[in-house]
This record gives sequence, C-alpha cells and structure tokens, in this order.
Amino acid sequence: MDNNAAKKIAVTEGLIKDAFLTALKHEKYAEITVSDICRLANIGRSTFYRRYESIPFVVNDIFADMLSSISNVHEHVMGTDILCKTPLCQFVRENEKYSVILVDGALTEAFISYAVENRIDSVADDRTDLNEAQKRTLKEFLLSGCVYVIRRNLRAGADKWGSFKCVIDEFIRNGCRQVKA
Repeated sequence: MDNNAAKKIAVTEGLIKDAFLTALKHEKYAEITVSDICRLANIGRSTFYRRYESIPFVVNDIFADMLSSISNVHEHVMGTDILCKTPLCQFVRENEKYSVILVDGALTEAFISYAVENRIDSVADDRTDLNEAQKRTLKEFLLSGCVYVIRRNLRAGADKWGSFKCVIDEFIRNGCRQVKA
C-alpha cells in the first residue's frame, strides 16, 4: 500500500469515528445506525463497510485510540509513566469528543472491559499473590472508579477538578504503597 492510500484510509477512518462520536451526542449507542454514521461522515455505506465490518469495530478502534494516549492508573499516580502519556481523566477533559463514550452506560461498560483486556495495569499484574480473576477484578475496580469520578465531574472547573484529582491520586498512591509492603 502506498503512502497516499494509507493517508486516505486514515482520513476515512477518522471521518467515520468522528461521525460516530457526533451521533453519540444525540443518540444512545444502541440507536446509532451505519446510515447515521455515513450521513454525518458524508460517505457511502460501501465506504463504511470497506473500512469496518460493523459499528462495534468502529467503537473498538476509538477505544484503541484512547488507550494509546493514556497512562494506566498505576503509572500515573506512582509516577512511572516513562512514555509521558496522559491520565484518562485529563485526556477526556482535553479531548471533549471522547467524553460521550463515558456518558453512555453501555459504552462505559464496553470501554472498561476493553481496557482491562487490552492493557497491563502493573498495580495488579505485578502482584504474584493474586490469581488472574483477582487481578482482573482489581483492574475493573480501579478503572470503574476512575470512570465514575470522571463522569460525575466532567463539567467541574479546572480548580475544583484539580483538587479532586490530587486527593484521589494521593489515596491511590498510599494504597499502592501499602499493598506493595
């Protein structure tokens, strides 16, 4: 595939993902159709289906985009994020188009499941005394709490949000230190 073709594919996929996120501002996930996305992206259905098999594949691509840009909870609060990624809460505040993902209940659950399956969260994975089910539950707990707080405070001012975030980060940091001891 040449460079121009790769750019066209990336542009088309971007249009489709942005159209989905736009549709999500007005409709629940379960109500969004391929036709809605095509209309908003100004593309034909055949173009959509050349890129994606169905809407859940679009959603997974959006989740992958989000995860590639964010640090996990442990990296963030313990200061071990060597790639300098952004914590989820900050990422959503800086990229408002993604906030709709965390407002729709079905997508929130799907995002948490996707993130748990596709990320390593060393606070759980470093623990050799936990079995896989316990590690998964710990990851779900951390991410669910993070997402809940983000949802509740999406519209909070920067100062208010900053004070919430500092308290939560300190709480998690102290808990991680206790667990490691």
